[in-house]
Amino acid sequence: MSKRILILTAGSRGDVQPYVALAKGLHREGYEVAVATDATFFALITG
Repeated sequence: MSKRILILTAGSRGDVQPYVALAKGLHREGYEVAVATDATFFALITG
């Protein structure tokens, strides 16, 4: 069974960063996580 999650978030860095932390935690637990947000946060999400 595939465990996939999409997180959609918008706003300032302070609004987006908690969802990035959530995504990283879920990824560590074996989920395939995608985060959809503004392109200005690309480095935050992929870093």
